[in-house]
Amino acid sequence: MIKEFVLKETRAYNIQETISFVEEMFNKYILNSISKDIIILLDGELGAGKTFIASNLIKVIAKDLDINVTSPTFNIISNYHSVFFNIDINHYDLYRINKPNELENISFYENLFNCFTIIEWYKNGFDYIKKFLEINSNALVFIVEINYNQNLQSRFLSIKQLIFQK
Repeated sequence: MIKEFVLKETRAYNIQETISFVEEMFNKYILNSISKDIIILLDGELGAGKTFIASNLIKVIAKDLDINVTSPTFNIISNYHSVFFNIDINHYDLYRINKPNELENISFYENLFNCFTIIEWYKNGFDYIKKFLEINSNALVFIVEINYNQNLQSRFLSIKQLIFQK
């Protein structure tokens, strides 16, 4: 069974507040465990800001604000490396995934191990993520929910930790 624990909820009214959320998430929940298998699952409607958050998180981990991070919508995965932490970073966008075997073709499950993984549209691969958690109960898995509110011109941001319990 997988349980969710809410760690933080906030509303961001501008880009800087969203970036501050990413930096705080990294410093508070990820930094001390950077050598573990870590997965960040990004959830939100089309255009909510998933790629923006992924991009800023990759820049924080890589310690490189100039790194060019784009959405891997068409190639499904982009790879980066943090020299500072000596860790590989995989950035997935599963928006175009329709069948599980499409993930098998790119070794999705195998690539979850021994790296930092960020997944947009993660629900299209959640069965593999659950399988990963069953085997690797020491992994850290977080869901970042992004809900854009047009009327308030803001984003509601939430970070939850997923824990597998037998």
